[in-house]
Amino acid sequence: MAAVRQPLLSFARPEDDTVELVMRKLPASDLVSIPDIASAMSIANSVVREWIDDGRLPTLPCGAGNERAHHKVSRITFRRLLRMKQQGLL
Repeated sequence: MAAVRQPLLSFARPEDDTVELVMRKLPASDLVSIPDIASAMSIANSVVREWIDDGRLPTLPCGAGNERAHHKVSRITFRRLLRMKQQGLL
């Protein structure tokens, strides 16, 4: 059965590559924060934290301590998650 492309953003047109729309909203750095991701997708930080907590979005510890607030996500990993969501695999 073929995967159905799911819109990632409510305002995106069907012909848009919503993954790239989201990626363009992120800072240019290789690592992005939880608030950066939430803002780019117009969702709550808690939704991004759920993806992290359930293992769908791996993070890298950055800064002092091991608190989630000090974790960042690689752009490559986040793009992969978006593609999987777009294809209906998550």
